[in-house]
Amino acid sequence: MANILKDTLTPGKGNKTVKTIIVIAIVIVVIVIIYQIYKAITDSGKALGDIIGMEIIEQKTGIVPARQRVCKEVAENCESAITRLWIFGNKLWVNDDEIVDQLNKLLTPAEAALTSVFFKEQSGETLKSIVEGGYFVEKNRKRITLRQYLA
Repeated sequence: MANILKDTLTPGKGNKTVKTIIVIAIVIVVIVIIYQIYKAITDSGKALGDIIGMEIIEQKTGIVPARQRVCKEVAENCESAITRLWIFGNKLWVNDDEIVDQLNKLLTPAEAALTSVFFKEQSGETLKSIVEGGYFVEKNRKRITLRQYLA
């Protein structure tokens, strides 16, 4: 019986496995910490770039950053109101009412132009081509208050 206890208590292969697991866990924790620091740095750089970009847009257009965010949100919502063919990106369906509601959130011609720019960046198409390009019913086109300012 003493031999059995002696064999199980002797340091050997079991300790190496535990040490290896601990080292691997420490390496994973260090990698996660480094990744979180990197992510925080890149996110703060992006946020700073967005703020500077908004200031430049405000100087050129006179649109304050809060309204710029509205323009960007309207452009995103207009893009999401378009159902596209998954692989090729062709338009299958355009939700007229959703796009009209979104575009009527805009207050000035400058906001309509800026929204058109944001939409073009996202989709590669112009808002004017969506509204005037045969996807809308004429009565819905007429409901858009700043229709003539879309680019």
